[in-house]
Amino acid sequence: MMLNSLKSRIVILVLCFWAVCQWAAGQSFPEKEGERVYYDFSMRRSDMELSGICILLCSGDTVKASIVNNFGATLIDYSYDTKKSKIKLHYVFEKLNKWYIRRVLKRNLKKIMLAMRSGESSYKDVRHKLSYTFILNHDIEK
Repeated sequence: MMLNSLKSRIVILVLCFWAVCQWAAGQSFPEKEGERVYYDFSMRRSDMELSGICILLCSGDTVKASIVNNFGATLIDYSYDTKKSKIKLHYVFEKLNKWYIRRVLKRNLKKIMLAMRSGESSYKDVRHKLSYTFILNHDIEK
């Protein structure tokens, strides 16, 4: 009798843990109108690193995003069309605002958004030796 009780408690505990994990995974990408999700974001290369916060806001079929550094300066503003899976860059920090860098950023941001939707937390661009990490941040007050 004691063994059955222990088994049921373990099963209930595992199911609760699974439900919490599913809930947390669902919170990693904004799906509902007006929903916001915050990430700690970093982009690394051997000779440089940019880090800050990535804010995603759902607005219809579009997710508006802004990457802000730790001092509050905007690095990149862009939008992602979830239906067409397209990125549109609205603003890029002046040191990165070169046509060839914008092209790489646009391609990589598209892949990053697809990775975020599937619950991944990093992306590597091997060709350009860029490494992106984004960690869900629940500590920011909404």
